[in-house]
Amino acid sequence: IETTGIIEYVPNILQYDAKLTKEDGKITTSIGGRETTMDVGGNNNLWNVLASKVESKNLPSSYKGTLLEPGAFDEAKQKLDEILETNLNLAKRNLGPTDYLELRDILTFTRVIARPEEFIDDGEIVETMEYARANRHNRALIEHILDKAEAAKGITHREAAVLLECDLPDLNERMFALARRLKERIYGNRIVMFAPLYLSNYCINGCTYCPYHAKNKTMLRKQLSQKEIETEVIALQDMGHKRLALEAGEHPLNSIEYILESIRTIYNVKHKNGAIRRVNVNIAATTVENYRKLAEAGIGTYILFQETYNKENYQKLHPYGPKSNYAYHTEAMDRAMEGGIDDVGIGVLFGLTNYLYDFIGLIMHAEHLEAAH
Repeated sequence: IETTGIIEYVPNILQYDAKLTKEDGKITTSIGGRETTMDVGGNNNLWNVLASKVESKNLPSSYKGTLLEPGAFDEAKQKLDEILETNLNLAKRNLGPTDYLELRDILTFTRVIARPEEFIDDGEIVETMEYARANRHNRALIEHILDKAEAAKGITHREAAVLLECDLPDLNERMFALARRLKERIYGNRIVMFAPLYLSNYCINGCTYCPYHAKNKTMLRKQLSQKEIETEVIALQDMGHKRLALEAGEHPLNSIEYILESIRTIYNVKHKNGAIRRVNVNIAATTVENYRKLAEAGIGTYILFQETYNKENYQKLHPYGPKSNYAYHTEAMDRAMEGGIDDVGIGVLFGLTNYLYDFIGLIMHAEHLEAAH
């Protein structure tokens, strides 16, 4: 397969959403609503190599055109070269004469290996902001979106943005009433609370809005011992808490081993015939292997705020430290879910960027995670 030839055709195929599935030795490609099935024969090594990378991901519309961005062609070509040379050469001698993968399937695969930050498409967010503001008093459209929301099947980031910008008082009241009904239908008449437990304020990052930043020399730094954690847990249980959220700065002292030991300590505290039921974890972006360890430790939700989805602002606000890597931070939830964590919590710090921009980015991130996992 000549990857340079593949890349030349990318713009013609990436205007569509695509899905790959494999069953009974056949590969089905669904592009633009049209399905094509091909037989890959009795030996599926070629497909297996690619499937291990794409995992049959049904990609959201925010992936459209990602490989048209500057530098993305070179990145895709390099990745393809690595996979074809490293993996497929090993499988060549086992391939039968009918084992092949069509061009469009390779192109679909290249969408998955596009740069991770590009599922948050700045152009799409800006267009959505303009669309929402232009339709803030479009009664027919807003009523249609509310009718759709009533079914509790989800609405798109564009539709959500229109609702947020709605300036018609009677429809806002209808929206609030609908939100209450949906909340009660899904969660019932209850509120679930958790208490934050700060394990350590040691941090090597430079977040300009956070007093924990590494250059703050006036802050007293502390990491709780396991005995101190046990004391804190007992105090929180006496206040009635059964769910905790662990917080720690990013620092070599706050290693994954320390976090795992702290989780074990918390779950092992038995006080007044009770125990902590759920330990949520809010620590810095990490590796798939470390997320797998957290999943095996029995955590509840993994929480990580994006802070802001505006890449330019993000880089200004995080001038140094591991967190300054926008792509690594943005892709953290994908790694967490790949590591077996099935409940993740995303969020932003409203005020770091225009509220509507980050609201739309947040919804697009959720759309991406639901589609990819």
